[in-house]
Amino acid sequence: MRDRPGDPNTIRSMRPGVTAILVARDASRALERTIAALEGSSRLPERVVMVNLASTDSTLDIMRASEPDILLTLETDTTFGGAVAEAVAVLEEQGLHSEGDWLWLLAADNAPEHDALEQLLATAERNPSLEVTGPKLVRSDDAATLVEFGQSMLQNGESLRLREDELDQGQFDQDSDVLGVAAGGMLVRREPWLALDGFDPGLPAVDDALDFCTRVWLAGGRVLLTPSARVACDPEAPGTAAMNPSMSASAVAAARDTARVHRSLTKTPAPAFAVLRLLLIPIAILKGVWHLVRKRPRRILAELRSAARVTFGKTGAARSRAQFAKTRTESWAVIEPLLVSAEENQKTLGLQREELRALTHEERERYSLVGSGGLWVLLVSTLLGLGLALPLIGQTTLSGGGLLPLADSVGALWGRTGYGVRDVGDGAFGVADPFTYVLAVLGTLTFWHPSLSIVLLCLFALPLAAMGAWLLVARLTKRAGLRAFGAFAWMLAPPLLVALAEGRIAAVIAHLVLPWLIFSALSASRNWSRAAATGLLAAVAIASAPLLAVPLAVVWLVWLVIGGRGFLQRLLTAAPTLVLFAPLAVAQWNRGRPLALFADPGVPLASTAPDAWQLLLGFPTSLVADPSWAGGQLEAYPFAPIVAAVLVAPLFLLAVLAPGGRNWRAALFGLQLLLLGFVTSAAATRLGFAHVGVESISLWPGSAQSLMWLGAVVAAAATLGAIRARASHVLAGVTIAGIVLLAALPATAVARGDSLVGAGDGRSLPAIVDAQGRASDEVGTLVIVPLPSGAVEVRLERGTGDSLDSQSTLRATSVGFSSGDQRLAELAVNFASDSLFRPTEELHALGISYLLVPEGSSDAATMEGRLVSSLDANPGLRPAGATEFGALWQVVGPTLEPTDPSVAGPLDTANTGTTLGRWMLIVQGVLLALTLLTALPTGGLTARAADVRRREKTTGRPWYDLDGDDIDGGERMLRRDVTSLTVDDFEDDDDDVLGTGARGGDHDAR
Repeated sequence: MRDRPGDPNTIRSMRPGVTAILVARDASRALERTIAALEGSSRLPERVVMVNLASTDSTLDIMRASEPDILLTLETDTTFGGAVAEAVAVLEEQGLHSEGDWLWLLAADNAPEHDALEQLLATAERNPSLEVTGPKLVRSDDAATLVEFGQSMLQNGESLRLREDELDQGQFDQDSDVLGVAAGGMLVRREPWLALDGFDPGLPAVDDALDFCTRVWLAGGRVLLTPSARVACDPEAPGTAAMNPSMSASAVAAARDTARVHRSLTKTPAPAFAVLRLLLIPIAILKGVWHLVRKRPRRILAELRSAARVTFGKTGAARSRAQFAKTRTESWAVIEPLLVSAEENQKTLGLQREELRALTHEERERYSLVGSGGLWVLLVSTLLGLGLALPLIGQTTLSGGGLLPLADSVGALWGRTGYGVRDVGDGAFGVADPFTYVLAVLGTLTFWHPSLSIVLLCLFALPLAAMGAWLLVARLTKRAGLRAFGAFAWMLAPPLLVALAEGRIAAVIAHLVLPWLIFSALSASRNWSRAAATGLLAAVAIASAPLLAVPLAVVWLVWLVIGGRGFLQRLLTAAPTLVLFAPLAVAQWNRGRPLALFADPGVPLASTAPDAWQLLLGFPTSLVADPSWAGGQLEAYPFAPIVAAVLVAPLFLLAVLAPGGRNWRAALFGLQLLLLGFVTSAAATRLGFAHVGVESISLWPGSAQSLMWLGAVVAAAATLGAIRARASHVLAGVTIAGIVLLAALPATAVARGDSLVGAGDGRSLPAIVDAQGRASDEVGTLVIVPLPSGAVEVRLERGTGDSLDSQSTLRATSVGFSSGDQRLAELAVNFASDSLFRPTEELHALGISYLLVPEGSSDAATMEGRLVSSLDANPGLRPAGATEFGALWQVVGPTLEPTDPSVAGPLDTANTGTTLGRWMLIVQGVLLALTLLTALPTGGLTARAADVRRREKTTGRPWYDLDGDDIDGGERMLRRDVTSLTVDDFEDDDDDVLGTGARGGDHDAR
């Protein structure tokens, strides 16, 4: 720097002096370019002051080698404005400034063009009242693109950068007066800098230059642009400690919010200052709710943090307000013409939205049913589903197998959630299964008849499954054939069809949710809304099939470790499941049966466990053991399992061959699901936690097989996507044909009448009991079931009897006998052994008005006959005759409710009737409601464009893309141009890297 021409005293007498202040922090690469540009200027500054912010690289050595007039080293956390203030103070101490001198502010990444200073000074000479001017800031890697050319505000005080990320074609060269300019490249007269005390220390990075320029205007000065001056900015510059590219998105948001709140206070009149300061935190809380609605959860903490910092004086708002009031000489009307009107801002945003629509066009077309084969898939699957379930059409309630009616009111459905009575025999309290929430939501959808939702779910299970898989494969590929293949292969999966035939509605729901879960999870790392939706879908899947928690947890842990950015979003996906299952997990742990947490929800239903090779075929019950839905047809075909293996072989061969192709990443993911599903299903057949009477019920492996089948479909699609279309169509057709033949038997079970599920009348007890139960929901019916072993199973049902939503795994997995069980067992044994037994007082105490003996199997005929004979002869009972549910007796002198307070008290206690129950519902309800609120899509075009923009930041195609990179260069150029339009239009993009700014990463908020 010593080669600056001319004697300084001579130069000062001819023209004003210029001091260049260059600030750098760990910026050796950018600094060398900036110093070279500064030395090559056509108009050299009279003095150069370099400020090193305690850099740990070679920044200081580079500064020393350039031999500046003054070299300062300050603390690493010094802000840009603080560094400039220290440099000016040293100049004043050494008397190196005189009246009329200028300060030229540069950061390490601000490389000026050769005539930049000359053009800035020329603007100052033409405008004697000028006190601040600024150049065009352009990208160092693309000089034709403007980073920023001026700053302004909206009427509400929101700051924004002008001409941001636009091509420079001279269209803005007529711009002159402007509210503010960026700090990098700013030329400011010495006197106003000293009079206004430089940049506000309360604005360490964001809006510091805009605030200073606003104060210049209000102090009687003028701020102009210099279109002919250009300064290049490096988008990769390290910035300062106050703002740099390595900062998290939440820290950036906090800095922006703090600057906004601080500026609003410093411009507030004195009477309102104290009041507004006290209201900052309440206002921040209200804004936090709005940020949650807008899918910006990180902004919530940022708002609270900024409000707290300003409220408690961390930014020195009072001092800043006093300084502003002291220097202000002009009215606010001075800057009114320089503000951006709402109409102008909306016009600009409208133009940007048009470009964003072009960006999201492909995204919209990808999932459109029209023109992609999706409409045909929906039509065929709907007709097939309705045709196979034809006997169920027109029904309002289903029964049989694992099905029971739902409660007859929405209030009763939601009353079964949370904490309440789980055993009506002794009034034992306990927590509800998470699946009761799923049933409550389903029943609410058909609030006029809750059980109708189960009917509709069974009728439309096939099209719902098909569309879920179609959308999942649509995310993987654009090829219509592969989408149809995935849809039909998933729709005809044996676990789904067997679950429908046996009435396992929880397993049906889990099967339907799985493809939606994977579909949402593939983009959950990039989007808070998708992360919340993924969490809710995972909660529904695991609530319906708790066994899925094990394989899904493994997938989640792998995803958490290797998923890259979006760690917090991935953590969120586990929250709803933990919230729902935590109370039940604690309850089972306290009972000494923690693994019972994985028990299947709903009606305990026994099945014959298949062998391992049959599990791999996808059948959750043994083909050899003649499953009930087969109607005895397999008994005559000993080679049926071999035939089934041949039919399913193409699907698994395609899946196994997938890693050898170009889509090996997606294939490995599919094989991971396949392997985890198979191992989990094999383990499930060896675990039993629930029981019916003396019979232990093993876990149903079908839901884990659904995961296995989904993995096979994904991996097979990866193989088909890697080969030519014609061969792919042939192999897909052969595979689907095999699956159709494999699925024929369980798929047609309802139509043949071999299904366990059939039409119901909404009752689980005889009509007379049902009518009495509707009048009094505490009236009891003692059900005594004869067993082939000579024993009896005894249970007490209240009101209209058992319903699907009243099932409890706490009750089904309990061990030993409670006091209530013993009371019921003694009653049953005495009724069976003594026809003169008349325990009226005990029956009244328990509120028992009816006794029911269901018709048992032929092996239990002896015990059944003994029971019926004894009860018929009992003088305390009045025979009510045979019913469709069995033989019924009414107690002489019945009571409508229990007289024992220890029994009646719990029955009168709702799920909100205890402190624990209320808190459980409040915590679960609030957290689930917040997650649901976050999951609801509200961003519209902006959110979709932000999602595309995030994907465009990554290099290469997504790992799950089965099509390869088929986007042409023109479309990629459009995406590159459009995705750089704005940063803050995508406020829900919490993973944004920092935009290029006036000082590298240290930039003003829009």
